[in-house]
Amino acid sequence: MKKRISFIFTALLSVTACGTIVGGSNTNVRIASNVESADVFIDGKQTCRTPCSVRLSNSMFRYDIRLEADGYRPQETVLKSTVNVFMTYNLSNLSVGGLTDLSTGGFWTYGKNRILVILEKENATPEEKKQTEILRFAYTNYTEMQGEAFRNDNPEAAEGDETPDIADAEQISALHALTGLSKKFIANEALKDMEPDAFAKSILNAYETKNKKK
Repeated sequence: MKKRISFIFTALLSVTACGTIVGGSNTNVRIASNVESADVFIDGKQTCRTPCSVRLSNSMFRYDIRLEADGYRPQETVLKSTVNVFMTYNLSNLSVGGLTDLSTGGFWTYGKNRILVILEKENATPEEKKQTEILRFAYTNYTEMQGEAFRNDNPEAAEGDETPDIADAEQISALHALTGLSKKFIANEALKDMEPDAFAKSILNAYETKNKKK
Protein backbone atom coordinates (compact mmCIF):
# COMPACT_ATOMS: atom_id res chain seq x y z
CA MET A 1 0.00 0.00 0.00
CA LYS A 2 2.82 2.40 0.89
CA LYS A 3 4.52 1.66 -2.43
CA ARG A 4 1.27 2.42 -4.30
CA ILE A 5 0.80 5.74 -2.49
CA SER A 6 4.44 6.63 -3.19
CA PHE A 7 3.97 5.82 -6.89
CA ILE A 8 0.81 7.96 -7.16
CA PHE A 9 2.48 10.89 -5.39
CA THR A 10 5.50 10.66 -7.71
CA ALA A 11 3.27 10.54 -10.79
CA LEU A 12 1.27 13.58 -9.67
CA LEU A 13 4.43 15.48 -8.86
CA SER A 14 5.89 14.76 -12.30
CA VAL A 15 2.75 16.15 -13.96
CA THR A 16 2.43 19.31 -11.87
CA ALA A 17 6.16 19.99 -11.88
CA CYS A 18 6.30 20.64 -15.62
CA GLY A 19 5.72 24.36 -15.19
CA THR A 20 9.22 25.42 -16.09
CA ILE A 21 9.04 23.44 -19.33
CA VAL A 22 5.70 25.04 -20.25
CA GLY A 23 6.44 28.54 -19.07
CA GLY A 24 10.15 29.14 -19.28
CA SER A 25 11.78 32.21 -17.82
CA ASN A 26 11.87 34.34 -21.02
CA THR A 27 9.49 35.38 -23.78
CA ASN A 28 10.32 36.46 -27.33
CA VAL A 29 8.40 39.61 -28.19
CA ARG A 30 8.22 40.91 -31.77
CA ILE A 31 8.12 44.68 -32.12
CA ALA A 32 6.98 46.17 -35.42
CA SER A 33 6.10 49.66 -36.59
CA ASN A 34 4.52 51.37 -39.56
CA VAL A 35 7.99 52.92 -40.01
CA GLU A 36 10.85 50.56 -40.78
CA SER A 37 14.12 50.91 -38.85
CA ALA A 38 12.55 52.89 -36.02
CA ASP A 39 14.76 52.88 -32.92
CA VAL A 40 13.38 50.78 -30.08
CA PHE A 41 14.14 51.80 -26.50
CA ILE A 42 13.21 49.41 -23.69
CA ASP A 43 13.28 50.95 -20.23
CA GLY A 44 15.35 53.80 -21.67
CA LYS A 45 17.97 51.58 -23.33
CA GLN A 46 18.27 51.44 -27.13
CA THR A 47 17.72 47.78 -27.97
CA CYS A 48 17.04 47.27 -31.68
CA ARG A 49 15.35 48.66 -34.79
CA THR A 50 12.00 47.63 -36.18
CA PRO A 51 11.03 45.06 -37.09
CA CYS A 52 12.83 43.06 -34.45
CA SER A 53 12.38 40.44 -31.75
CA VAL A 54 13.58 40.91 -28.20
CA ARG A 55 13.91 38.32 -25.48
CA LEU A 56 12.37 39.61 -22.27
CA SER A 57 12.49 38.12 -18.83
CA ASN A 58 9.16 36.75 -17.59
CA SER A 59 9.06 38.77 -14.41
CA MET A 60 6.17 40.55 -12.78
CA PHE A 61 7.59 43.93 -13.78
CA ARG A 62 6.37 45.93 -16.75
CA TYR A 63 8.50 47.14 -19.65
CA ASP A 64 8.32 50.70 -20.97
CA ILE A 65 8.82 50.68 -24.73
CA ARG A 66 9.53 53.82 -26.76
CA LEU A 67 9.98 54.12 -30.51
CA GLU A 68 11.68 56.99 -32.30
CA ALA A 69 12.27 57.78 -35.98
CA ASP A 70 13.41 60.89 -37.80
CA GLY A 71 10.47 63.03 -38.86
CA TYR A 72 8.00 61.20 -36.59
CA ARG A 73 6.63 61.88 -33.14
CA PRO A 74 8.00 59.45 -30.53
CA GLN A 75 5.47 56.91 -29.32
CA GLU A 76 5.45 55.04 -26.03
CA THR A 77 3.67 51.88 -24.98
CA VAL A 78 3.75 49.64 -21.91
CA LEU A 79 4.13 45.87 -21.94
CA LYS A 80 2.74 44.35 -18.77
CA SER A 81 3.19 40.78 -17.60
CA THR A 82 0.27 38.52 -16.70
CA VAL A 83 0.15 35.30 -14.70
CA ASN A 84 0.60 32.19 -16.82
CA VAL A 85 -2.49 29.95 -16.44
CA PHE A 86 -0.40 26.78 -16.22
CA MET A 87 1.77 28.32 -13.53
CA THR A 88 -1.26 29.47 -11.52
CA TYR A 89 -2.50 25.89 -11.47
CA ASN A 90 0.87 24.67 -10.30
CA LEU A 91 1.16 27.21 -7.52
CA SER A 92 -2.37 26.55 -6.33
CA ASN A 93 -1.32 22.93 -5.87
CA LEU A 94 1.88 23.99 -4.07
CA SER A 95 3.82 21.83 -6.49
CA VAL A 96 7.54 21.93 -6.99
CA GLY A 97 6.89 23.12 -10.56
CA GLY A 98 4.89 26.12 -9.42
CA LEU A 99 7.43 27.20 -6.87
CA THR A 100 10.29 26.72 -9.31
CA ASP A 101 8.60 28.82 -11.96
CA LEU A 102 7.96 31.63 -9.51
CA SER A 103 11.61 31.74 -8.56
CA THR A 104 12.96 31.59 -12.13
CA GLY A 105 10.45 34.00 -13.67
CA GLY A 106 8.56 31.32 -15.61
CA PHE A 107 5.50 32.04 -13.49
CA TRP A 108 4.97 35.19 -15.55
CA THR A 109 4.30 35.57 -19.24
CA TYR A 110 3.29 38.49 -21.43
CA GLY A 111 -0.21 39.13 -22.70
CA LYS A 112 1.11 40.19 -26.11
CA ASN A 113 4.08 38.67 -27.88
CA ARG A 114 3.63 40.90 -30.94
CA ILE A 115 3.44 44.68 -30.74
CA LEU A 116 2.70 47.19 -33.47
CA VAL A 117 3.73 50.71 -32.51
CA ILE A 118 2.25 53.34 -34.80
CA LEU A 119 4.25 56.51 -35.38
CA GLU A 120 2.75 59.71 -36.76
CA LYS A 121 4.65 62.21 -38.90
CA GLU A 122 5.52 65.47 -37.20
CA ASN A 123 3.94 67.54 -39.97
CA ALA A 124 1.40 65.01 -41.17
CA THR A 125 -1.17 65.96 -43.78
CA PRO A 126 -4.86 65.26 -43.04
CA GLU A 127 -4.67 62.14 -45.23
CA GLU A 128 -1.56 60.86 -43.45
CA LYS A 129 -3.27 61.42 -40.10
CA LYS A 130 -6.24 59.43 -41.34
CA GLN A 131 -4.01 56.56 -42.42
CA THR A 132 -2.44 56.53 -38.96
CA GLU A 133 -5.90 56.50 -37.40
CA ILE A 134 -6.93 53.54 -39.60
CA LEU A 135 -3.88 51.53 -38.58
CA ARG A 136 -4.37 52.27 -34.91
CA PHE A 137 -8.11 51.50 -34.95
CA ALA A 138 -7.73 48.26 -36.91
CA TYR A 139 -4.91 47.05 -34.69
CA THR A 140 -6.51 48.02 -31.38
CA ASN A 141 -9.97 46.61 -32.16
CA TYR A 142 -8.96 43.52 -34.12
CA THR A 143 -10.05 41.02 -31.47
CA GLU A 144 -13.52 42.56 -31.23
CA MET A 145 -13.91 42.62 -35.01
CA GLN A 146 -12.81 39.01 -35.27
CA GLY A 147 -15.47 38.05 -32.74
CA GLU A 148 -18.08 40.03 -34.63
CA ALA A 149 -17.09 38.31 -37.88
CA PHE A 150 -17.30 34.83 -36.33
CA ARG A 151 -20.74 35.58 -34.92
CA ASN A 152 -21.94 36.34 -38.43
CA ASP A 153 -23.48 33.26 -40.06
CA ASN A 154 -21.53 33.36 -43.32
CA PRO A 155 -20.14 36.74 -44.42
CA GLU A 156 -18.53 35.22 -47.53
CA ALA A 157 -21.93 34.15 -48.85
CA ALA A 158 -23.69 37.36 -47.82
CA GLU A 159 -25.03 39.58 -50.56
CA GLY A 160 -23.98 43.20 -50.15
CA ASP A 161 -23.11 44.77 -46.81
CA GLU A 162 -26.41 45.03 -45.07
CA THR A 163 -26.88 41.54 -43.66
CA PRO A 164 -28.24 42.06 -40.12
CA ASP A 165 -25.31 40.48 -38.29
CA ILE A 166 -22.64 42.52 -40.06
CA ALA A 167 -24.71 45.70 -39.87
CA ASP A 168 -24.98 45.26 -36.09
CA ALA A 169 -21.24 44.73 -35.64
CA GLU A 170 -20.13 47.93 -33.91
CA GLN A 171 -16.38 47.83 -34.56
CA ILE A 172 -16.66 46.52 -38.13
CA SER A 173 -19.20 49.26 -38.84
CA ALA A 174 -16.90 51.89 -37.37
CA LEU A 175 -13.98 50.74 -39.52
CA HIS A 176 -16.28 50.71 -42.54
CA ALA A 177 -17.22 54.34 -41.85
CA LEU A 178 -13.56 55.28 -41.40
CA THR A 179 -12.24 53.59 -44.54
CA GLY A 180 -15.18 53.21 -46.91
CA LEU A 181 -14.30 49.51 -47.24
CA SER A 182 -17.27 47.15 -47.27
CA LYS A 183 -18.27 45.49 -44.01
CA LYS A 184 -18.18 42.13 -45.77
CA PHE A 185 -14.56 42.68 -46.82
CA ILE A 186 -13.53 43.72 -43.30
CA ALA A 187 -15.30 40.68 -41.81
CA ASN A 188 -13.63 38.35 -44.29
CA GLU A 189 -10.19 39.80 -43.47
CA ALA A 190 -10.87 39.33 -39.76
CA LEU A 191 -11.81 35.70 -40.36
CA LYS A 192 -8.39 34.98 -41.88
CA ASP A 193 -7.06 34.82 -38.31
CA MET A 194 -4.01 37.00 -38.95
CA GLU A 195 -1.87 38.64 -36.34
CA PRO A 196 -3.31 42.06 -35.34
CA ASP A 197 -0.51 44.02 -37.04
CA ALA A 198 -0.93 42.04 -40.27
CA PHE A 199 -4.68 42.69 -40.20
CA ALA A 200 -4.16 46.42 -39.67
CA LYS A 201 -1.73 46.62 -42.58
CA SER A 202 -4.07 44.65 -44.86
CA ILE A 203 -6.89 47.09 -44.10
CA LEU A 204 -4.64 50.08 -44.78
CA ASN A 205 -3.41 48.56 -48.05
CA ALA A 206 -6.99 47.96 -49.18
CA TYR A 207 -7.90 51.54 -48.26
CA GLU A 208 -4.96 52.95 -50.24
CA THR A 209 -5.76 50.75 -53.25
CA LYS A 210 -9.38 51.88 -53.20
CA ASN A 211 -8.37 55.53 -53.13
CA LYS A 212 -5.92 55.11 -56.04
CA LYS A 213 -8.78 53.87 -58.21
CA LYS A 214 -10.77 57.06 -57.69
